[in-house]
Amino acid sequence: MDTVSPVSSPAALASDRATATPPADSARSTQHAALIAPAEWRWLAVVGAVLLALLAVPYVAWLLHGPADLVHVGSFWYPGDFPVYLAAMDQGARSGSWLIHDRFTPEPHQPVFMFPVYVGIGKIAALLQVAPLLVYYLGELLGRVALLAALYVFAATFLRSLGQRRLAVALMVMGTNLGLWGAVLAQPLYAGQGDGAALPLGASLEVMTLGVFLAPLHLMLALACTVLAIAAFAVAIEPGATWRPYAGLAGAVLGLALVHPFNLPVVCGLFGLYTALRWLATRRWPWRAVAASALAGAVALPLLLYNYYAFRVEPFWSVVYGQQNTVSSPEPLRLLLDYGLVLLLAPFALRAWPRPRDQRQWLALLTGLVLLLALYAPVPFQRRLAFGVQPALAVLAATGLAWWAGRLGPRGRRRLGLAAVALALPTALFLYVGVVYSAVANTPLTVYVATREEWQAGEWLAAHMTPDEVVLGVEQSGSWLAALVPGRVWLGHDGITYDVPGKRAVVEQVLHSPPEDAARLLAEHGVKYLFYGPRERAEGNIGETPGRLEPLAAPPGIHGFRLLPALRRIYQQGDVEIYLVDQTWLPLPDY
Repeated sequence: MDTVSPVSSPAALASDRATATPPADSARSTQHAALIAPAEWRWLAVVGAVLLALLAVPYVAWLLHGPADLVHVGSFWYPGDFPVYLAAMDQGARSGSWLIHDRFTPEPHQPVFMFPVYVGIGKIAALLQVAPLLVYYLGELLGRVALLAALYVFAATFLRSLGQRRLAVALMVMGTNLGLWGAVLAQPLYAGQGDGAALPLGASLEVMTLGVFLAPLHLMLALACTVLAIAAFAVAIEPGATWRPYAGLAGAVLGLALVHPFNLPVVCGLFGLYTALRWLATRRWPWRAVAASALAGAVALPLLLYNYYAFRVEPFWSVVYGQQNTVSSPEPLRLLLDYGLVLLLAPFALRAWPRPRDQRQWLALLTGLVLLLALYAPVPFQRRLAFGVQPALAVLAATGLAWWAGRLGPRGRRRLGLAAVALALPTALFLYVGVVYSAVANTPLTVYVATREEWQAGEWLAAHMTPDEVVLGVEQSGSWLAALVPGRVWLGHDGITYDVPGKRAVVEQVLHSPPEDAARLLAEHGVKYLFYGPRERAEGNIGETPGRLEPLAAPPGIHGFRLLPALRRIYQQGDVEIYLVDQTWLPLPDY
């Protein structure tokens, strides 16, 4: 068994070069490469404790130093999307079903099976009679532990050297993004374009694995399932493999199908492509690879077919979670900044692993290539297909960096290590500090969703609203109201509200109309409540207006009237009001 090296710097990796490539045809050596010694787990536990402490800092800053009059819920990475998941938790807690509706739009539609992690959290919370967010934060903590362990297992599957395994995990967590350096160097090009003009850092989750640790829970689980599925496949295709890697493969694929089906076809396609290439190379069927690929496909297929119908065919969901779900990839040259060192160093794995390469080395190389190419598949959600590419490139980069370090003297290795840290760490550090600062100041990231008065008004409305009723407010208000109320919001999220331009036009028209016209517009669109907080107040002046009878055009001698709706204030606290669109309220005459 390999001994645990004290550090994971390029200098320490030089001595690992001789053991970096196991014999190609030795099943025993390749299986030995996947073993993780108890000392490695102890090292990983220490790293995990440090990482968890660092990841807890934004939460501590929020609880101790965050604005007392603002409300934050959920994650600090992609916080604007978290109300969508909170809405799923709330529906899980309120209903016995695992199907959910889209609360972020008023159109009638059939519920679908999606976000089962959050629906399950809601059901656990209801069973324990606690707030869903309490269960979520516990799950978030466990998810971080699981993700770190999965990343190390992934690295250990393809790398024999302990130093390389540690280096690979370090590259994964740091992210190696060069966006900050690119932004600094390109800043003169943006001169005169405004104070906020700059080259984007490229901090998407496909690029920054550090961000996944701060992202919503299902994304942590998705990355863990992705890398574990590939690792299990690598072990399952080895001679002498037992049933365990097949069980692990089935479990990881099922988990990925449940939490993040976007990249599941790419993962299954990777297995099929590897199997086909093995057959072409040997002209013999690699039956273990065939069996593993078939198993993964059989587990994935039912949910893939369901998701294809629901989000590509079904008339409502194919729009709100299909056509509007656009996540495009950057230009190819931009990848050099986004992935930075791992992309630049990955090709050196070809030199570090000379021919004849074993099955795992070929699989590692193919994984990096396939996931990179998946970035440019002709689908609206391109970038999501490549979830897992950064860890795959980090494994190759660790091998290449170790090979390069082995060719240098002590001083050269030291300089190489310092250069790698100086290039890779600043962007991750800058983003981390930005998240912590945002927890205190709500800038540069907007991590607080509402004022405390607004949130309390939303909780009051949730206690009085029925599931078939609709509330209207500006988009920023609707985005978090949908997470609280049992009904639906008129406009809540630009990605999952049906006909966003049309909904925005109605909101603008309502808030810029006199109260009597606003009441008529709301009634015509089937809206029951008007949420009127500081954001809405900035758009227009709304107040109570009684209903009235409007004469209808009729032949002589016939009198017809139409009852015009009223706006009746039913809640007021500070700057927040809620109005009921009431079609029965008429002022009583004085006698």
